Amino acid sequence: MCYNSKVSLTTFIFGCILAIIIYNLTIEYRPLIIILLSFTSMQFLEFLAWTYYNNIEINRLLSKIGLFIIFIQMFLMQFLLLEGKLKKLSLIIFAFVAILFIIIQLPKINFKMKRGENKHLIWYWPSKYRDWETDRK
Repeated sequence: MCYNSKVSLTTFIFGCILAIIIYNLTIEYRPLIIILLSFTSMQFLEFLAWTYYNNIEINRLLSKIGLFIIFIQMFLMQFLLLEGKLKKLSLIIFAFVAILFIIIQLPKINFKMKRGENKHLIWYWPSKYRDWETDRK
């Protein structure tokens, strides 16, 4: 997690350039390129979050998209990196946990974020942050 919009955008651009270089150098690592781009997309989301930090509605939307990206990343790592029975079992467990999360936890989430003491964004959807009050109104 980056501590301002410039660093987030720079990290996003660097990740995209790296993905292009890897793509052009080899054909064997295409699944890793997809995973790299999924992580890089989070940096672009953080760039937007820093850019629109004081806009509560955009902040909430970006927080929802961020949680969705995290789920996509978990799915992609299992789908692209695992094989055989382990892959199938892992995806079944992931689907089960994701469904439970959507049913039980998702309705309780306060989709927002704030700047932490270390200057990084703090997302409220991890349960340990769920009950915090924001210092922004």
